[in-house]
Amino acid sequence: MTDIAIHDTDTAHQRLRAEVRELCDRFGSEYWRARDRERAYPEEFVRALTEAGYLSVLIPKEYGGLGMGVTEGGIILQEINRSGGHSAACHAQMYTMAALLRHGSEEQRRRYLPDIARGGLRLQAFSITEPEAGSNTPEIRTTAVPDGAGYVVTGHENWTSRILQSDLLMLLARTQPLPEDPAERAEGISLFLVDLRRIRAEQPGTLVVEPVRTMFNYATNQVWYKGMRIPADSLIGQEGEGFRYVIDGWNAERILLASEAIGDGYWFLDRAIDYANRRSVFMVESFAIADASVGDGEVLGEIHAESWKAAYAGFFEPAFFAEAVRHRRGKWHDVLAKGQDTILLAARAGRPLTFSYFGSSPTRPGWAEIFGFYNHPDGWGSGSAAALMVASLRRLREDGFGGVHLWTLRDTPQSRRFYTKSGFTESGAVRGHDFGDGHPIEQVEYELI
Repeated sequence: MTDIAIHDTDTAHQRLRAEVRELCDRFGSEYWRARDRERAYPEEFVRALTEAGYLSVLIPKEYGGLGMGVTEGGIILQEINRSGGHSAACHAQMYTMAALLRHGSEEQRRRYLPDIARGGLRLQAFSITEPEAGSNTPEIRTTAVPDGAGYVVTGHENWTSRILQSDLLMLLARTQPLPEDPAERAEGISLFLVDLRRIRAEQPGTLVVEPVRTMFNYATNQVWYKGMRIPADSLIGQEGEGFRYVIDGWNAERILLASEAIGDGYWFLDRAIDYANRRSVFMVESFAIADASVGDGEVLGEIHAESWKAAYAGFFEPAFFAEAVRHRRGKWHDVLAKGQDTILLAARAGRPLTFSYFGSSPTRPGWAEIFGFYNHPDGWGSGSAAALMVASLRRLREDGFGGVHLWTLRDTPQSRRFYTKSGFTESGAVRGHDFGDGHPIEQVEYELI
């Protein structure tokens, strides 16, 4: 699979991406397809995320969380979706934290957050939307009427996702009648943190949940509250201020959901590129790709020399260029004899056309570098370069490299387009490279994570 690169300047962010991607690799496409076919909650995946601490990313360290920010939360969700996973199964635990952290009491935070961070409790459900009010939240009619030591909740809400998989529920309800003045309708709404364990054990008949089948596996529901009693200490912050508390967390929620969408976009691009590189058009012959052997020195030299003659002649003085071509035609016997790096060779109908030369990067620990990628002019347009690039990237992934980079001449638009189509992006680095004539030529760096 070809992967589009995402450029992080922060080493910690690069490490976080790699760690999340490694976890997601344990849950491949077949896992997610099976969950979708069965309309099953991805219990194993959510458990693994929880045990790794990723769902506690926004919980401060003093309560047992990772103590990171929205940027790190976005990276986690993006990588889940980029892997082909479905972060909607667990994303609410991140963005529902804002109301509890900012507006909950210290007693509430200490009662719930450590257990949430450890994975002993799940806060995955948020009940806010109603069939009639829709997105016009101030119009909700679900009520929480004060009654002695607590409140009695009555109403009907929908799109309450993951309530069946949650221990705790964020619930928005009216504690004051709906004002006549539209300008005041955001008032009188309160936010509650409901312990679903107690409801299920002590008054199960007051909470009715009906799963809703959607186009994809979303674990969402309609919910009826039928005189459900909740204690007074379920209230988050001040009574009547709940709508403002919810709005207070919307910015973070939208950033996190946008990160998921970006991950989806990368996933689709990865697959589109992979398909385009693999598909056969007009019965184009397939390519045989194998490691170059010690006896392939002349073959490699022919490809290297002829590709240089076709692409690079305009960059050098004729005398120097002729010597450079001669050197490239004869150098590969020694390279193969050393056997230090990998050389893959692509052939069509028995004729070698393209080769790639790569190994451990001398400048980026844990990365690979493609030192050379050469296509004989007779192979231009045949698809051999695309097929070989796919095979080379697959080999690098199998070898455990965290990323790959390469350098190419700035003024070779055809090569740069090829690397872009193969999933590489420019890193922003530029260098002058002297091929031996004393006149450095500018190169740009491309990378793929």
